[in-house]
Amino acid sequence: MSRYVLHKGHVADIENDIVDIQIDIARERDQPSVEHHEKDLAKAQADLQWHRDEKMRKEKELKQEEERLKTVVGEEAALAKKQLKEIGFYLGRERTMTCLR
Repeated sequence: MSRYVLHKGHVADIENDIVDIQIDIARERDQPSVEHHEKDLAKAQADLQWHRDEKMRKEKELKQEEERLKTVVGEEAALAKKQLKEIGFYLGRERTMTCLR
């Protein structure tokens, strides 16, 4: 689960970096430093794709674990239910607070 959270954070950070680089490219479009920014943009986009793929892979693993936990019965059912709730929280399905709008 920690890997999923790690990749989720990296995706958000890299998306923000890409926006910043695109702004720099637009601002300095006639400057010689644009080539450097374009290289940074290409690298950031490749990193973003890798982190997205890893995040999706981990999310798939967590969903498989959810399905396995749903079949647990007996004494371990309470622990399985707690783990299901935790997985749901990290995947964004369980909300701890309600929206006040």
